[in-house]
Amino acid sequence: MLRIFFSALLFSCLGNIAQAQNANAVKFVDALKFPLLGSTKIADTEHYYRVRKDLSANFPKRVKALSTNTAGFNVPFKTNSSSIKLRWTLREYNLLWNMTPLAVAGFDLYGWNGEEWQFVAAAKPTGISNSTTIIENLDGKMQRFRLYFPLYSGVAEVEIGVDSGSDIQPLEDFYLPSKQIVVYGSSITQGASASRPGMIFTSILGRRLNMNFSNLGFSGAGKMEREVANVLKNSHPDLFILDCVPNPSIEEIRTRTLPFIETLRKENPSVPILMVESVFREHGHWNEKIGAKVIDQNYAFREAYSQLKERGMEHIYYLDNMALIGTDHEATIDGTHFTDLGHKRIADKLFPVIKNILNGRL
Repeated sequence: MLRIFFSALLFSCLGNIAQAQNANAVKFVDALKFPLLGSTKIADTEHYYRVRKDLSANFPKRVKALSTNTAGFNVPFKTNSSSIKLRWTLREYNLLWNMTPLAVAGFDLYGWNGEEWQFVAAAKPTGISNSTTIIENLDGKMQRFRLYFPLYSGVAEVEIGVDSGSDIQPLEDFYLPSKQIVVYGSSITQGASASRPGMIFTSILGRRLNMNFSNLGFSGAGKMEREVANVLKNSHPDLFILDCVPNPSIEEIRTRTLPFIETLRKENPSVPILMVESVFREHGHWNEKIGAKVIDQNYAFREAYSQLKERGMEHIYYLDNMALIGTDHEATIDGTHFTDLGHKRIADKLFPVIKNILNGRL
């Protein structure tokens, strides 16, 4: 009898262990199963490139390299899992002096709270290959999420991990963007120096407006080359935003702005184009050479806008740099690149302008 009792006890314990193991088991799903928001018609969504390699072949070397970074990409999904894990492999692991490792190479997760998208948690990067639990102890009800990709790294593979017995599915159309906005620009557009991926102004606006904001910021290299315009024109969005004054020289702005915009307009005859001035560099208030350069850059950009209007171009708009990131001089990390505060402030400034343009009020 004693032997039978211990045998039964052993089988019971093994059964409980097996149940616990099953409860803790995780299944990983390739993120490619879900739509890739932030992408355009010129993107390679299977490789997470913002611009397909065949299209970027004639780009300047720096632009070509940066087009493989995943700034602005995000994946929407829903799940009733009690936890969400993440495995990802980077094409390179970078460290930048004026950005957090999380912003450069990590992910962050937003959840729908019934009224808006709310930050949930972040995924810490440690190298080329990464694995972490983003959030656990969820209530097990079906909830909706958006996973934002790194800003200054290329991503080779992403897998989302959920409980083995749970469901993970694409989001309903109601939660997906209705319009496409393409933002072309510099390092500020690409996301420097937000603390995490979901805090860049294009992503903030994407959540607020429920629009697909495609981030085509190229750090230090947004110089309005004709080769870039010839590719960008094929994205066919509902609105172009040009935030590209910081990188080109004054002479490049004078000679490139008109052909760049005219190239976009030729393939997009009725698509609005919003030209945005460069914010004033904080050290430009003290360094007279820098201050004069930014003033001259913006002046050249404004002159190009005036010429386009004189030529009769319609659906073109201009936003000066007045209080784009406030007037207290506290919205940058290094005098140029935005902190989270700077990204939020420029998003606040752009929000009504974009709404008015798309609603025909400007």
